Amino acid sequence: MSESENKVSLGDKNILNIVLFGETGVGKSTFVNAFANYLKYDTLIAASNGELLAPVPIKFTVMDENFQEKVIQIGKSENEKTDPGVSSTQHPKSYLLEIPEKNLKIRLIDTPGIGDTRGLKFDEENMEKILALLGELNHVNAFCVLVKPNNSRITVLFEHCMKHLFSKLDKKVFENFVFIFTNARSSFFTPGDTFLPLQILLEGIASEPHKIKFDRDNIFCIDNESIRYLAIKNKGIKINDNVEKDYQESYQISSNSIKRMIDYIKTLSPASMKDTLSINDSRRIIFKLAIPMIDVMEKCEDAKDILIEHERKINENENNLEKLKPYLYIPVVKHKIEEKRDVEHKKGTIKPYLDLSWTPPFISVGVKTTTRRKIVVTTIQTPYVLYVEASNIKSTIDEKERAKATMVEIKQQLKKSLEDLEKEENLILTALVKFTVFLKENAFLMGADIFKNDLTTLIKKEREIKINPRRLESYENLLSTYLDEIANVSNVTPQDVDDVKTELLKQKHFGDILKYYYELDVLANDTTIN
Repeated sequence: MSESENKVSLGDKNILNIVLFGETGVGKSTFVNAFANYLKYDTLIAASNGELLAPVPIKFTVMDENFQEKVIQIGKSENEKTDPGVSSTQHPKSYLLEIPEKNLKIRLIDTPGIGDTRGLKFDEENMEKILALLGELNHVNAFCVLVKPNNSRITVLFEHCMKHLFSKLDKKVFENFVFIFTNARSSFFTPGDTFLPLQILLEGIASEPHKIKFDRDNIFCIDNESIRYLAIKNKGIKINDNVEKDYQESYQISSNSIKRMIDYIKTLSPASMKDTLSINDSRRIIFKLAIPMIDVMEKCEDAKDILIEHERKINENENNLEKLKPYLYIPVVKHKIEEKRDVEHKKGTIKPYLDLSWTPPFISVGVKTTTRRKIVVTTIQTPYVLYVEASNIKSTIDEKERAKATMVEIKQQLKKSLEDLEKEENLILTALVKFTVFLKENAFLMGADIFKNDLTTLIKKEREIKINPRRLESYENLLSTYLDEIANVSNVTPQDVDDVKTELLKQKHFGDILKYYYELDVLANDTTIN
């Protein structure tokens, strides 16, 4: 049995790849050691007489028969933190377990615990590390969710753990889940009180035909304490004979459960990681552009209002040369993007740098993290109107007939500008539809339709202020069209998402804004849409 980080072998189709997920403290790292020994040795006695297998370092404190504390430590790794209260595994790491006599090659991928003791920001970073490692795999045979028995209530942290996991995976892997209950000796090797609340949670996450299987076939109950026993005995500490009998029975049950799990996993069709990673790339595109696209749609309406009002003024004064003169130009709406930066040191606080009592049209906060400090970037987007004179306007402004000809030219350009804005708005609507359909078709956990909610909010705002009937009608038509197209569009692929993203970023009026936010390193870019 050996540990391997050989990237060439990561694509080996003959290896069972098993990914371990779970809350911090559930015992994933200990499970790796238990798994190795359960597969290698059929009984506790055989394991006691053989070499203790500890791919992951072991460290804990025990009392001997004289009630003296002894620190048990086997192995050492920079990837594992053994300090109390600190999430143990810092980076995902794969362990290739080879058992020639049983013709088995199994790679266990140990991952950082979700619910990192250092905060939610590290959960996001940990998940990115996991996805990076998965990207090097050809396939995954099973995603193992480790939980503890006898939890009659699902905690907020555990629910976060599950939803965080499912938000990163596509529906195609729903058959590849297995559930491992650790510390199961305390519940007589059953899921105990955890079964019902976990079943309810899983049913709420996915339904037929992508319901997550959760029954005796893919539930496995083990106990890791026998590995601690082996570590204690390895250090020469004497153990009570009666206690040893309990561990022998625990070892046997756990070993049989692990072997049954391997037999079950062998029956599953491997999940392609190429599909999962391409879908996650598409999610990143969607999450980065979701809020800016709604904002741009509102800015598009602002620009249309300016053009329509300008044309109204021209029509109102077309017979009065002096009053017409101030309107003989093309209003082009631009947006100035400014970044304000401040530094938050590890033990410091963010200094106030912006009066938020006045809020510009759009503010986005991005976070870039360095080793010693956090740089907080606040982006302020301020609209302004650029006055573009029509051709030969200075030489013709004093001649009434030529001025009217110029007016006609400006009105034509205004019409063209309105048509351009309509096209960009329709492209955004098409993108919103494709993004939503993609998430519905591929995401385990879709969450609320933020595009529908935001359009509904814009409509409500316009109804309350009762200022612009044209804009209200425009938003209502957009929402109606959006809902109709959602019902008729299907089979949106990652390539479709990437293609529409490319089109959005090269648009004449608002492509630069979308490109800016797409390239901005924002901490929350890759979170679930809720």
